[in-house]
Amino acid sequence: MSRHAAASLAALALASFGAGAQTPKTHRLEATPSTVAYGYYWSEAKPALRIASGDIIDVDTLLTNSPTGLQRAGVADDKIQGSLKAIVAEVTGDRRGPGGHILTGPVYVEGAQPGDALEVKILSIDFPIDYGYNGCAGFLPENCDRSVGQRIIPIDAGAMTAEFAPGIVVPLRPFFGSMGVAPAPELGRVSSNPPGKHAGNLDNKELGVGSTLLIPVFVPGALFEVGDGHGAQGDGEVDQTAIETSLRAKIQLTVRKDMTLTWPRAETATDYISMATDPDLTVATRGAIQEMVDFLAATRKMSKHQAYQLVSVAGNVAVTQLVDKPNVGVHVRLPKSIFAGARGGSASSAESEIRALERSWNESRVRADVVALDRLLSDDWTVVHGDGSINTKAEYLADLKSGARKFSADVKEDELTVRIDGDTAIAAGTSDSKVTYKGKPSGGALRFTRVYARRGGRWVMIASHATRRN
Repeated sequence: MSRHAAASLAALALASFGAGAQTPKTHRLEATPSTVAYGYYWSEAKPALRIASGDIIDVDTLLTNSPTGLQRAGVADDKIQGSLKAIVAEVTGDRRGPGGHILTGPVYVEGAQPGDALEVKILSIDFPIDYGYNGCAGFLPENCDRSVGQRIIPIDAGAMTAEFAPGIVVPLRPFFGSMGVAPAPELGRVSSNPPGKHAGNLDNKELGVGSTLLIPVFVPGALFEVGDGHGAQGDGEVDQTAIETSLRAKIQLTVRKDMTLTWPRAETATDYISMATDPDLTVATRGAIQEMVDFLAATRKMSKHQAYQLVSVAGNVAVTQLVDKPNVGVHVRLPKSIFAGARGGSASSAESEIRALERSWNESRVRADVVALDRLLSDDWTVVHGDGSINTKAEYLADLKSGARKFSADVKEDELTVRIDGDTAIAAGTSDSKVTYKGKPSGGALRFTRVYARRGGRWVMIASHATRRN
């Protein structure tokens, strides 16, 4: 299975890093007839898994289609996942609907109560199959030729591209169209099709690897579900489908009792994101803008007058999706880079320590100083490289010691951001590393993230991730 691993585990001003120095437990959650909610979010849904706050789920999700539909589109039977065949065959009748998405879960998160928020961190996303599909309906269905079936689009997870047609290559940016919690009990069994305050089918392409989504909690345990994997999508998702595909991911779920939300919010390495949905595009737009104004007023000590002006001069208002009836979605992105200190301004003592460790990391790699790196890296440290390969600490240091892996150049200091919460820190930014591995050169622009934890009175790096920049 090819791998697209975490690009930037961006730290949130509106969210902490959860479990601190304690190592979270990872729970494997496969998609089976007994571990999915087919077409709904519901307060009475039976949990497929129970986890502690801060734990990680290693979760399978399935594309929104049927074996028959895929075969009709030209997919060979042996390329259709057995889990999809079993779920479509066994989850029938009143176990299905009113929506059409196969959602893995729900996951009960211990300690979550109505009024809390659930923090959802996307740590990694993999492609378990090498194809996706795109249909034709949506906002302007008069453009669709009804005699043409669904388009099967090959996925190259190694190159992180998909060939839409000869000479047309789309960069892959995988994300989950649907991530949400159970809505308020009085709403009953809610269709997976439209998004809402419980999040659900947001179809927000910004919510990829390294992003963090915050969702209001309405029932005990939150009852988180995930699905509707997309390999790539444009804002609006105008024909109702993206590159629809199955995905596997590691997602960290943490209960946040220090905030109360009306609508979901999110953050990436570069932006704060507010959002809202409504059948009326104007109402959804007003809601998303007001959410950003309220966020700035609460976190940046601005008046709403100032915050509104800032959104106008620096924010980006986008139509998230136009097709998840009855609701359309709007989101607002505000760049973090506009704030003083976000690009190397004043730093706390702890931030200064992390920045010094980042310099040590880079200098030690260039010198192949195995002794210095052995001190810096936690014993359980792992690295995911921009080419998708993964090393343990022992493997990585062995490569450096033997000379198999060589580095030159590195981090752009003015694009390095450091966020710290308690005993956890995340450094994220860009670099132009040139790497030679086993005699083969590779290099160019990277997005990277490194996670630190304070252990035994000192900071140690516990994970490192990088992907090629688009």
